Amino acid sequence: MTRIVPLIQFGLGVVGRAVVESVLRSANEYEWRYDLSLSYRAICDSNGAAVALEGLSYGDLRRALQAKAAGHGLRELDIGYDQDELRDIVDLAGTTGAVILDLTASN
Repeated sequence: MTRIVPLIQFGLGVVGRAVVESVLRSANEYEWRYDLSLSYRAICDSNGAAVALEGLSYGDLRRALQAKAAGHGLRELDIGYDQDELRDIVDLAGTTGAVILDLTASN
């Protein structure tokens, strides 16, 4: 039985987008080789978030990546909304076994 690993990711800059791309590109291999399904429950940028407790779809993630690459924020998407506290996202989307990826820029 495939084990679902919920993901919450903070940061969708160049590195953050590359991580999402890698997860999407490798999804079938993870499932085939390790019997794991990586499922994004939330992605966040500096002022917005997209959350889906059942997991963001491939299409949702693709639209988010395209918007970010074009200089738009997640809150501008139909699946996005304002967020100003990342801890609230963990409270909302977190679950047992969730992996939190902090790819925010640091000074």
